[in-house]
Amino acid sequence: MKDQFQCAAEHILSKARLWVNNRIHYPALDGIRAIAALAVVGFHARMDGALGGFIGVDIFFVLSGYLITHALRSELQIHGMIDLKSFFVRRIARLWPALVFVTSVVVLLGAVYWSHLRPDQEFLLSVFYLSSYSKAIFDAPDFMQHTWSLSVEVYFYLAWPILIIYSRGLSDRHLLIILMVIFVIATGWRFASIHTAEWQAVYYRADTRLSGLVLGGVLATLGPQKMKQSSSCGLIALIILIAAAAALRWGSPISLSAGGFIAEIGAFALILAALNSADRLQPFLTSWPMTSLGLYSYSLYLWHYPIIRLLRDFDMQGGRMMVITLLISIPIAALTYHAIERPFIRWAKTSKRRLAHQV
Repeated sequence: MKDQFQCAAEHILSKARLWVNNRIHYPALDGIRAIAALAVVGFHARMDGALGGFIGVDIFFVLSGYLITHALRSELQIHGMIDLKSFFVRRIARLWPALVFVTSVVVLLGAVYWSHLRPDQEFLLSVFYLSSYSKAIFDAPDFMQHTWSLSVEVYFYLAWPILIIYSRGLSDRHLLIILMVIFVIATGWRFASIHTAEWQAVYYRADTRLSGLVLGGVLATLGPQKMKQSSSCGLIALIILIAAAAALRWGSPISLSAGGFIAEIGAFALILAALNSADRLQPFLTSWPMTSLGLYSYSLYLWHYPIIRLLRDFDMQGGRMMVITLLISIPIAALTYHAIERPFIRWAKTSKRRLAHQV
């Protein structure tokens, strides 16, 4: 009886630890979001030293793959199941309201200011997450073209929970092997596609951009908190990513093959560092400017490109454009976060609790 009680107690404690760990907020991950957002803004601003800043999207993909896989596997281990309805409600509440709002503003103002803007394409392709393949096939939308990466993530959200559910009987080791195989196949498919399709099509298509998301899943399965690592891991990863952002070029085949792979590995190592409190990069990643910018990074990502398109009409680019873009985008992004993102996030949480009480 005593042994049974002890086993039950250990089981409950194990579940409690999982529940707590799944809800710990790591400010350093917000710092990574800030780095990724700044890289993308620098790229779109055509700033010297950041012409390869499109790798910021690769950083976002790896981080998203890690967070989604960690959350799904934790829910499966705690409850023995994944509430798909709740998962999709949370994802929609987190992403869709701000996207619809920003796209609506851009379409309404753009219809007045930009005579060549196609309101139907800009709105429908963006808010219904079709822009990954629409950009690859017929180069639309235009002013909201950066929503292609959101489209890629949504396809991932639709498929990934099913894989995690069907893998629940597997050990971590066997799941890790499967995910590594998927990562190799996804990477190989992108490499091969560079030689059989146009560069831009390969860049935007969801099927050729899944490797970073899968690599994030690999990291979540490995359990980064258990992995031994150097205290200089974060600094080395950041240097690699900065060098990639400076060296890679839009339209270059190597930027999608070796360049993309290096960016994903750099992001992998940077997330490891963010989860290690002893890493030397922690003070930088957890500093107030970085965590604040990371908190607003989604809205900043949505707003920055239409603002850059507007500034290009004034024959502006480079460092000056980046500074002005940030000065305009960050306050608007902060307002969007507090007025739209947070209320819907809170609604999704309270909605989940209400459903739990009803059951």
